[in-house]
Amino acid sequence: MMKINIAILLLFCHFFIACKTKEGVENPENKTDQGLKKEIDVAKSLKEKTALIKTINAYTVNSLADGVREINLKYTNNKNQQMAIFLFEVNLKNKNIAIKPLMPNGGKSYGRQSVPVMMEKNVFEGYQILGATNGDFFDSVTGEPRGLVYINGEAIRPVILTGWAFFAIDKNGYPLISGSSLYAQYSASILHALGGRQILVTGGQEIKQTDATIEPRTGIGYTSDNIVYMLVADGREENYSNGLSYAEMGSLMKALDVKEAINIDGGGSSTFVVNTDKIIVKNRPSDGTPRQVANGWAICVKK
Repeated sequence: MMKINIAILLLFCHFFIACKTKEGVENPENKTDQGLKKEIDVAKSLKEKTALIKTINAYTVNSLADGVREINLKYTNNKNQQMAIFLFEVNLKNKNIAIKPLMPNGGKSYGRQSVPVMMEKNVFEGYQILGATNGDFFDSVTGEPRGLVYINGEAIRPVILTGWAFFAIDKNGYPLISGSSLYAQYSASILHALGGRQILVTGGQEIKQTDATIEPRTGIGYTSDNIVYMLVADGREENYSNGLSYAEMGSLMKALDVKEAINIDGGGSSTFVVNTDKIIVKNRPSDGTPRQVANGWAICVKK
């Protein structure tokens, strides 16, 4: 009888521990391993899934909130040139996280303002802005964007040039990228949108690019499970960072397993800003200071 009781007790203990481990309660090591693996995978994926990176020189990953990470990577490229890139990784499966457009003075009028200033001027009720990048191409005099502007479902500028593209958040909170040919099909479902130009990745495949110029770049893309990547590459500074071609940015995006990605405004407009204790410009805009731009994309968390 004692042997039977011991066997039953052992079986119960095994079942209890197994259940708790499966739920992640008694196995914090597993959580840590998964977290570290995610952090390692970004740099590893970019190096192993492209032919662009010769040596990784510096790599940092900072968690800004549950579901939002800031990733900074410096590397020597395959031409023995220095590169510095910055990424936001945004998990839109986390319903506390949102991506919203920034506009000058937090309004709906066209104009120009730097991304750090727009972060101060735009107030999203119930949300804190964690970080931001620049947005669409624009008229350098009036600040009028070249592409779409949708804010909270309102079409502020429902114009898209033939062959151009856009990034949007739909009314269910999910990311959307498309080109001018399909805009009419998606327009009724758009919550927020800003324009862009070159499509870099579609259907998980890189798009061949004919323009091989190397410049600072800003791009945005998303994976099949609604992870959004915003990528800023510095350039025009030989000993620090040389910039990317459209094809190279497409390769980096595809290495992150995005299914859709576009190029948005680059050059001196490329700006990567983080807001923790204070607003900090983390990249080196090629103008020397953040350029006044037409709009931007803000990453927000519920307060």
